[in-house]
Amino acid sequence: MQKSITDYWGPTSGLKAAKMLIIISGLPGSGKSSLARRLAPPHAVCTTDDYEGLYTYSDDEYVRPVFHGGVKDEKGIPMIVHAHDWNQAEARLLMEARVGTVVIPNTNTQRWEFEPYLLMAGEYNYSAMVISLFDGGFTDAELADQNGHGVPEDVIAGMRARYEHDWIKSDPRKPWERG
Repeated sequence: MQKSITDYWGPTSGLKAAKMLIIISGLPGSGKSSLARRLAPPHAVCTTDDYEGLYTYSDDEYVRPVFHGGVKDEKGIPMIVHAHDWNQAEARLLMEARVGTVVIPNTNTQRWEFEPYLLMAGEYNYSAMVISLFDGGFTDAELADQNGHGVPEDVIAGMRARYEHDWIKSDPRKPWERG
């Protein structure tokens, strides 16, 4: 019988003693959230999308969510920065509590975006795995139609253009910190 990844890393795995951080990268609509739900229970999935106020949703299923990540606070800091800081703090709390499997299903198009989680994994003695779904085999138009956060096709195209497929060889520094 062939085993799936959830047989090894899922919440009912026989590898209870192992601590694993799973970072899922991929364009919006590629299946990151769906995979995360298969790999860990909801309390062990840390996604920036859960930051309160980042999106406004409508009761009308035909109205796309409104993203507020560019809205700035009184100090000029965009909400998306606060959302990522919050998500990293949530992941740290789970690792401090020694939760067996912690999953980060953010877009993570470039290594610098998930480098803080890799550093945390080392700090808390977690093994780390990066799973790249990239586009899940979908076109930008299909991804725009099916992602749950209303990310438009042109934004997805930009993410596709800067996606780092070989993250191990990529620069872990933020772009503005590079020489």
